[in-house]
Amino acid sequence: MELKDRILLIRESLDLNASKFAQLVGTTSTTVAQLESGQNSNPSASLLLKLADVGNVSVDWLLTGKEELILISKLDQLDDFEKAYIREYVEFAINRKSK
Repeated sequence: MELKDRILLIRESLDLNASKFAQLVGTTSTTVAQLESGQNSNPSASLLLKLADVGNVSVDWLLTGKEELILISKLDQLDDFEKAYIREYVEFAINRKSK
């Protein structure tokens, strides 16, 4: 997964069109389209910070995909029991694959 894919993932997980997403990150829908298509693969540091903030992810994950992704705004809607259930399932799936 490349930067362009992670930006698209953020926008889609927030269920926003390019125009609304652009407003949130303080840019234009043209810039969003360029980012998501890979035409602009070197956004400014300030834009990266804003993208990460809006997406509730780290800049490190945005750039590399190697840091754990905090599921964008959707996890905030879960209660503690549901969050614990998801954590347990992830651990189960990881352990199952390592066998």
